[in-house]
Amino acid sequence: YKSLEKVLEKSFSDIRERRAVIVLTDGRDTSLYREIIRRNRVMDSEEDRRFRGLFKTAGKEGIPVHFIAINTDRNIEGNTKGADEYRNLQFIYKNSAVPEQYLEQVRERMEKVAEVSGGRVLFPRTIEDVIPLYEGIGKDLGRAYSLGYVPATATPGEGLRRIVVKVRNEEYQIRQSRAGYYAKQ
Repeated sequence: YKSLEKVLEKSFSDIRERRAVIVLTDGRDTSLYREIIRRNRVMDSEEDRRFRGLFKTAGKEGIPVHFIAINTDRNIEGNTKGADEYRNLQFIYKNSAVPEQYLEQVRERMEKVAEVSGGRVLFPRTIEDVIPLYEGIGKDLGRAYSLGYVPATATPGEGLRRIVVKVRNEEYQIRQSRAGYYAKQ
């Protein structure tokens, strides 16, 4: 989470043109795994201070984050070799829902960051599906339009301000839209 937060805060500071982050990941953060072991349960995202920091930064910076999510609860590879957090949790919490809850939390956190930032999460079935997904994101970014407005009041620090975008003509569709923004301080 911290790495992505730093990318969003620092890597685009001099760039004002179209910006986006594409992350190829399993979404698993070591801190979440450690907290499960420490607390003996899976934390939801509201309890996770590290995740809340990333979530707030993703909403504030206005840079869409797209995840190409591999080896999640939606596309787990059964033949993955080696140890990882999920396999360790299966060993530690035999006959328990904890390992599956962990994978669900990992996916849900990626979905929350993608939604608040205006990005999305894609789940390739095989590793061969990854390149076409990158290409698709690139094409979508090239064809995308940006809309902007200035709110009547923008009191800094008032929290997330919701955005709802609709189209009148049913032939058009909105592929992505930020769920909201934070007023700049």
